Amino acid sequence: MKNNNKNIKQSIYWNYTSSVIIHTIALLTSAILLKLLSPNDFGVLAILFLVLGLGSIFIGQGYVSAIIREKIIDNTILSTVFWINLGFGFTVVLLSYLLGSFLGEYFKIDNLKNYLSLFSFAYLLQATNVVPLAMLERKLDFKQHSIIHIYATIIAAIVAIFLAINQYGVYSLIWRGLSAGIVVTILVWYKSGWKPSFVFRYNSLKNIHQFSRGVLGTQILRYSANQLDNLIVAKLLGTSDLGIYNRAKTFVLKPAREINAKTRSVAYSALSKLDDPDEYRTTLFKFTLLLTMVIVPLLLIVLISSDTLIYTYLSSEWYPMINI
Repeated sequence: MKNNNKNIKQSIYWNYTSSVIIHTIALLTSAILLKLLSPNDFGVLAILFLVLGLGSIFIGQGYVSAIIREKIIDNTILSTVFWINLGFGFTVVLLSYLLGSFLGEYFKIDNLKNYLSLFSFAYLLQATNVVPLAMLERKLDFKQHSIIHIYATIIAAIVAIFLAINQYGVYSLIWRGLSAGIVVTILVWYKSGWKPSFVFRYNSLKNIHQFSRGVLGTQILRYSANQLDNLIVAKLLGTSDLGIYNRAKTFVLKPAREINAKTRSVAYSALSKLDDPDEYRTTLFKFTLLLTMVIVPLLLIVLISSDTLIYTYLSSEWYPMINI
């Protein structure tokens, strides 16, 4: 019990420390990119996430939560999940290529096929990382998890700013995601110590199917709720207005969402190891209280400072963000 509490505290420390570092870097990077790139560039990026985001959900399929939750899990299950995810990753790449021209006409964006085809490889990289990242979370090894993502954020920022300075436009944002994915892939495979076997037994997943399907359904509903407004803005107002709207939405909501996700990841890994109902409720209450204490002040700071930050650091083409 003492060791578990120690691991939980260390996980919380590393998760929140990395969150502060990553979001500080991301905020500075975004401020620079907003000066170098146009609202249209960020609007195209929002559409890429809109189109490919659903594929990202199916790549995980709720198996990550199941891997963390199960008391006993063997390499046959892990390898089967890996090959399923890899198959979905290649499917995302293929569909992006086949549907790119149609979606380009639908959203009235030149070169959308090229953008989608390139950015889809970030999701293929994600597919290879699902199991090793889940194994790190299962072991409550959030130190390695955090360090990997800090390195990825730094390198991605350097790549994106360099490309933006050299007027690569949307490709600056695409390679920001791709370079982060490449770094995470290299480091997580080096640090996790897990390797897939050449085995595929779909029947081995029968014990986690019901749970994973429930998680998948929840993720699809959350995706729909988060992306419906982007789809409406893109169709009714156009890509540039979507870029402004999406950046404003991201500026306000992303810090809270990321902290929420960080807390949930530690909480889920920790709670999955508890059998006593009273201990479970007590731990869950502590995580909920911690989350509230962090998010509420953060949202108040964003609300108070947003106008000043936009007027001070951004050009006039971004001023409509204030009214959103």
